[in-house]
Amino acid sequence: MKGNEKVNKKIVESKKIMFYMRINIMKKFIALLIFLFPFANAIHFGIHCDGVELIEEIGVENFVNACYEKGYDAILINVMLWKYYFESPTLENLGWEFGGDSLKPLIQEAHSKGIKVFADVQTLAWKVREDYDNPGRKPTKEDVANIVLELIEYGVDGISEELFPAEWMEEVYMICNEHNVTYIHKHIPFDVVFFYFDESTAFEAYSNCNIIMTEDYYMNDDLARNEMSAGFCNSLNKELWI
Repeated sequence: MKGNEKVNKKIVESKKIMFYMRINIMKKFIALLIFLFPFANAIHFGIHCDGVELIEEIGVENFVNACYEKGYDAILINVMLWKYYFESPTLENLGWEFGGDSLKPLIQEAHSKGIKVFADVQTLAWKVREDYDNPGRKPTKEDVANIVLELIEYGVDGISEELFPAEWMEEVYMICNEHNVTYIHKHIPFDVVFFYFDESTAFEAYSNCNIIMTEDYYMNDDLARNEMSAGFCNSLNKELWI
C-alpha cells in the first residue's frame, strides 16, 4: 500500500507541475497577445489578395459569400498589381494598363455583408523605389494623392501600401483623415533605410498612418521583424495588424 501511495503521490505532483506549466504558458501567450495588439480597438479577420484572379475565377458574389461564411470582416486587395482594376483618370494619364473595373462590384457586394474593403496601392511605390516594369510612367506625389481620392470616391474603407516615401505618407494620411478613411502602412525592415534616404526617420513616417501592418511571411522568415513592428506601435500609439 505504501508503495502505491508513493506512486499516486508522484502522479499527483506530476499533474500539478503540468498544470502550472500550462498556466505559465497561457500567461505568456496572453501577454504576447497584449504586446502584439496593444492599441487595437477590435481584432479583424480577413483575406489579403495580391490581385483579382481568384475573384474573377469564382465570381464576386461567391468570393464575398465565402469570406462571410469564414467570418471575415475585412478584404484587403491589391487593386493595381500589374494592371489596375478601378476607373482612374490619373493612372490612365500615366499610361498604366486598365484591367477592367473589379473593385466597384466587390465593394458593393462586401458592404452588403458588412465586410470592409481596403485597397492596396503598393505598386505605386514599387514603380518609384524599385523600377517596377509594369506599363506606364512613375507617379508623382500629386498623382498618388489623386489616386487615393479616386479610391475614396469609390467607397473603399481604407488604403494600404508598402514602401511609400515619407512625403507620400504625410500627404495620404492627411487625405484619409479628412475623409474618415483608414490608412494602413505595411511595415518591412528596409523601411528604416528608405526613410533615411528620404531625409526622414521611421518614427516620423510611421506617425503618418493609422495602422502598421506586418504580413505573416515576414513573421515566419524572421520573428525580429514582428517585434520591430510591435515596438513602433507601442512607441507611436498605433494599432498593429498581422
